[in-house]
Amino acid sequence: MKLSIRIDQDLSASCRSLAMRAPRQIAGKLKKVFVMDTPAPLPNIPQLKNEATQLRDRQVKIGNPISLSKSLELLAHNYGYADWNTLCARAKTQVRIYVVDQRVSGTYLGQKFTGSIKKLQSGPPGQLQMATILFDQPVNVIKFEGMQNLRRRVRVLIDAFGKCPDKSGNGRPIIVFD
Repeated sequence: MKLSIRIDQDLSASCRSLAMRAPRQIAGKLKKVFVMDTPAPLPNIPQLKNEATQLRDRQVKIGNPISLSKSLELLAHNYGYADWNTLCARAKTQVRIYVVDQRVSGTYLGQKFTGSIKKLQSGPPGQLQMATILFDQPVNVIKFEGMQNLRRRVRVLIDAFGKCPDKSGNGRPIIVFD
């Protein structure tokens, strides 16, 4: 927890300017506000694994070869977690915040895709959002070899974890972000 001192609005202008210059001298006239530190959002698991691989490669270059598992553990410690399993679990359960023009990747009806969010109708954080996704390459949504149906843009509901609550015929979510 970090302590933040905010100047009370009732102080006169001269007192406020003094407070900016010498907060310790007039601490009695200031209002103390406690602000909880909120952790920065974690990257997703493929990005974390990529970071661990880069860390391992850097260690090899400086003459200190380490295993991939050791680099995963070091990465977890760098993020402030006890071990890789804890970091991985935290990254999986983290609520994601999506914005317009954000790059996304994942699977749509079982097919891999990359694209960007072009439109977002959002509710309160953590609730379902209606997103319009523009794929970089059209996605064929028919698995039968003799036919194809290419989708370039889709409009889907997503939850705070990057999954669609609606399921396809095989029981899997329609869209899942990595």
